[in-house]
Amino acid sequence: MLQRAGLVLAVVLGSLGVAIVLAVLAMDRARVSREKCERKPLGPVITNDRIANVVSLMTAQDTITWTVAGISFATQGALAGFFVQSGLSSAGRILLPLGGIYAALAFLLVVMRSNWYMSRYMNMLRETGRHEYAITGAPDYSPSATTVVHAAHGAIAVLWLVSLIWALASPI
Repeated sequence: MLQRAGLVLAVVLGSLGVAIVLAVLAMDRARVSREKCERKPLGPVITNDRIANVVSLMTAQDTITWTVAGISFATQGALAGFFVQSGLSSAGRILLPLGGIYAALAFLLVVMRSNWYMSRYMNMLRETGRHEYAITGAPDYSPSATTVVHAAHGAIAVLWLVSLIWALASPI
């Protein structure tokens, strides 16, 4: 009976998690649309001799973003591999999902912060008024890579939560 209740709870929480991820995607899309309309100057326009510095910072930030995302997905894959092994102790079946939830959320925060810096650098470049930084005709379809990475981390955290509940409801 306890196992059945755990499965029902896991399905309910999993469904709730999917709904939350979809809501976050919708809110993120609305935020991006709003920011396109409300773009305000960040401060004094950078001079031509400083543009190379901002481009260099933006390139480094992009590298950080994708490196962290890659490490995150590799970590989640390794944790999932350990979780599905049959020789795992009952403590491991509880601790691995907790670690997975923590890792997904921690990596998500790092990626979000990195993307925030990237958008600020791009806005600084746009404010120079130079035509090469005035990106026009960019695809306006959803979802963006940022949204996909954010949603993937959220979905991974939800899957680990469901795995944790399943492990708690399973007989020892």
